[in-house]
Amino acid sequence: VDLLLLVLHAFLVHFVLFGVIVIIGGRHVAQRYLRHHQPHTVPQDVEWLYAFDIHCNGFFLLFLITHVLQYLFLPLVLSPSFASLFLGNL
Repeated sequence: VDLLLLVLHAFLVHFVLFGVIVIIGGRHVAQRYLRHHQPHTVPQDVEWLYAFDIHCNGFFLLFLITHVLQYLFLPLVLSPSFASLFLGNL
């Protein structure tokens, strides 16, 4: 049950909620400051799905580092030594 709640929290809060905030902010910056306007062209727009795809690509690496790599270093961090104490407090 606790693992299911952790996975649900990681998905809903970290991926969806923060993702929507990042998508809204990044899309706003791209729409306002990064578009190049030229006369006699079709107006361009940054799509929500493109911004979501950029969020997914960035979140995947963050997820691997914070959730997967953490468990791989768990035996090292839990061992009774100075190195584990130092790594645990970083």
